[in-house]
Amino acid sequence: VGAVLQERGDYAGALAQHEFALEIRRRLLPPDHPQIAVGQNAIGLVQLALDRPTEAAEALNAALRGFERAYGPDHPGALDVQNNLALVHLHDGRPDAAVATLRRVLTIRRERLGEDHPLVASTAANLANALFDAGQYEEALALYRSAAAILRRAGPADNPLLGIALTGVGNVLGRLGRTRESIEAHEQVLALYEGLPADDVRRGYPHLNLALLLREEGRTDEALLHGRLALDAWLPRLGERHFFVARARAAIGGALVDLGRLKSALEPLELAWRDVERFEQDFAAQLRLDLARALALQAPHRARTLAEEARAVFAASGPSESMAVADRLLGKLDR
Repeated sequence: VGAVLQERGDYAGALAQHEFALEIRRRLLPPDHPQIAVGQNAIGLVQLALDRPTEAAEALNAALRGFERAYGPDHPGALDVQNNLALVHLHDGRPDAAVATLRRVLTIRRERLGEDHPLVASTAANLANALFDAGQYEEALALYRSAAAILRRAGPADNPLLGIALTGVGNVLGRLGRTRESIEAHEQVLALYEGLPADDVRRGYPHLNLALLLREEGRTDEALLHGRLALDAWLPRLGERHFFVARARAAIGGALVDLGRLKSALEPLELAWRDVERFEQDFAAQLRLDLARALALQAPHRARTLAEEARAVFAASGPSESMAVADRLLGKLDR
């Protein structure tokens, strides 16, 4: 039951079921039985999905100790936990640690399972995620495409794991400035996820990515629609303070600013601002700039501070449209 709820995005319900199952195992089994480690691994993954990395790491490290005591570090169960611990490293902003772990796991799985196994594909996609966060975009793109090819051959055609790999392809292409190709990749993901239940949280990912990309292309009305659809997919399941909910609100607010609807933009931007410290640097800078634009008339001093902070981040990467927008705003605030 916990696995089914987890797949649908009901993480709170899944956690309750996994904890209940673990309690039963602890009553019936010796304390070092590997089935206890299985339960701890499941709990760790759900805790990470609930944006609780400390609790996730605690459960996963306990699971790893259990598997290693029973079977050694190269057992499939131990490899699963190491893969999941790498996801915690990524969440905590330590991509290099995640890369090292996932390279090892991928090498062992390729040797044992062959190149075309779906588990090899999912591990390759996780490694690509880590490489993306580490700024190694070309290797990440090759791994995402390799994972997608494996999953297409393995089937079924609507395998949600294929959506993860294609999302990665789109994200790398976007980072490389190949915006239209990136949009095409995320539209493929959106079509793939159409068959998921209406309340499945995975439906939110392509909507958010399309919201950000379409805004770059000046297709602001479409960007606003996708931002709202992302929020609709995430808010009921994930709650007010989840990282993804904050990102969706930032995307909605940014699109409203571009449309000149500054008063309407303030609420989603201020709600997103509560979690600004959890955003990656570029996303946080864009949020600062969007909020500065929304506040320019009613709170010019705060707007100036936000715009200056955003411009400093943009300037470190060289001239850009975002830096030009910040410069224009600062010029208006000077007058």
